[in-house]
Amino acid sequence: NLQKKLPYNNGVFILNDVETGVVKAIMDCNWMTTWRTGAAAGLGARYFADPATEVVAVAGLGTIGKITLRAFKEVLPAMKTVKLYDPVPEQAERYIEAMKGICPNVEFVVCTDVKKACEDADVVTTCAPILENPNRIITADMLKKDVFCMTSDYDSTFAGEVVNKGSAFVCDNRNQYLWTQGHGVYFQNGYPLAEEIYADMGEVVAGKAQPVRTGRRTCLFMGIASHDVMTAKLILKKAAVKNAGTMLKL
Repeated sequence: NLQKKLPYNNGVFILNDVETGVVKAIMDCNWMTTWRTGAAAGLGARYFADPATEVVAVAGLGTIGKITLRAFKEVLPAMKTVKLYDPVPEQAERYIEAMKGICPNVEFVVCTDVKKACEDADVVTTCAPILENPNRIITADMLKKDVFCMTSDYDSTFAGEVVNKGSAFVCDNRNQYLWTQGHGVYFQNGYPLAEEIYADMGEVVAGKAQPVRTGRRTCLFMGIASHDVMTAKLILKKAAVKNAGTMLKL
């Protein structure tokens, strides 16, 4: 869709009453999914990134790359440098223009080589398109010994050795990850199997698994439909308080 100047993700979200099935709200799901994706990445950083993180690398400078940095700003107060990489050079200029007001105290460094972007980063986040046959361009030798890897693009960018040979691998939902992996398309070629998953994020937040802040640790968040439902409910509640939106007769 990039060539057509359209969003990578788009759609309409319909929220129904849980008891009657009657439509309660019609919403733009692109905005909703974008923000809950960023929030999830921020939560991963809160539990697994070094709070003293100064250097962040962003690979993939579209909408998710922007919202992820916005979330990192909330949980990584020492962030000073943001290194940027995208195979489309024009994306970096657009990214900086969009984010410089949101993160006014950081230095943006554009890198034409993904290795240069990653090599001294305390946090590396990948936000590329999700592909059936990805070219995983970030390998373990590009990264610091102690680094938090946050992937919002399935298995498109990090090599299997990155996510499976570190100190912790965490997904947003263990069952969804394993179900997806079992179909033989995604999370193949070295990505963690069931016994190699440290925890899913719900277990960490609930205190059943402890945060890990040393070594190479990875959070891979696929995105869960129930999170969209939860977000939609919160939006509707706030909209009702502010009398926002347009009432429709169905």
